[in-house]
Amino acid sequence: AWSREGFPDKPVYVSGGGHRPLKTECGMFFKSMSDAARWVSENGYPRAKQSTIAAAMARRKGRVYGMVWSYA
Repeated sequence: AWSREGFPDKPVYVSGGGHRPLKTECGMFFKSMSDAARWVSENGYPRAKQSTIAAAMARRKGRVYGMVWSYA
């Protein structure tokens, strides 16, 4: 089962270039896919890739790295 343990209670805003922002089902927001991949790799998935998140996004709210991703 999915757990919020280890994730912040409030949205996380991570700085990034002017790319389209992303969000997760648990309320986290990222300014770019590279920022999201960096945060995921630093928080439990050291081999996280932007391309994996992009593939999940192409599936319309696909689940990867334990979260459902969509555009903010």
